[in-house]
Amino acid sequence: MLFNNTYNNLFELRDLFNMVFDTSKYDSKNYNEPYCNIYDKEDSILVNIVLPGVNHEDINVELNDNTLTIKGNRKQTKLEGINYLRQEREYNDFSKAIQLKVAVDHNDISANYHDGILSVELKKAPEEKPKKISIN
Repeated sequence: MLFNNTYNNLFELRDLFNMVFDTSKYDSKNYNEPYCNIYDKEDSILVNIVLPGVNHEDINVELNDNTLTIKGNRKQTKLEGINYLRQEREYNDFSKAIQLKVAVDHNDISANYHDGILSVELKKAPEEKPKKISIN
């Protein structure tokens, strides 16, 4: 019993700390926006989005103008005969919109989902690729 109270008090202290210092990374209202890393390669933009436990059938990727949008749903698996002591993972719809800073070729985009990471590679439009200029 003492352990449970101490354990819960630590989580309450963490929540209070997050509220006071506005660490929005832990704010529950932001859990529906997955984390991502964006890389600028020589001829493409690579976007990696963390989506653990999401089936690839539940993910929708769209490019509209220069905005990449990833939407989906985290579905909860019901466990029969099990009562939760604590449930921190949220199961809900999620969405992430990424405004790309360079023009991309809308006909040369690939997406791959492996081990909970969605990788979207968008080839840069020809006018955005570096052009080597020879000197005579």
